[in-house]
Amino acid sequence: MTYVAILATALSACASQGKPQLTLDEQLQKRDYEIVKPVERIQNYNLMGWNSLDRNHLIIQSAPSRAYLVTFKRPCYNLRSAETIGITNTAGTVTLFDSVLVNERPTGYQERCWIENLQELKQTRDRNA
Repeated sequence: MTYVAILATALSACASQGKPQLTLDEQLQKRDYEIVKPVERIQNYNLMGWNSLDRNHLIIQSAPSRAYLVTFKRPCYNLRSAETIGITNTAGTVTLFDSVLVNERPTGYQERCWIENLQELKQTRDRNA
């Protein structure tokens, strides 16, 4: 009985030390972005950079001043630890029918994360200032 109480106390202590999860808006604000509008496609797409927010959201940059928030249909479990990603597209256009391919190292497993929503982002502050 004493072991159960000690284990429960240890587990609750570990749980209380975790960081509180930020909301999506807080995560975007922390990175100086805000949502402009939903879009159905990203034309002339070229992946210049990406930043995972959590298992359900990804910021992709397709030009120095063009960024988009990608929301997935289901959690993308390997996104946080991914070294590389790819995005399916048709003739340079990403749509709601496309997916993000997350390459898992060292296994080489490729997780396919289907896109549910695309939203255009804008920077709220000049990062070069």
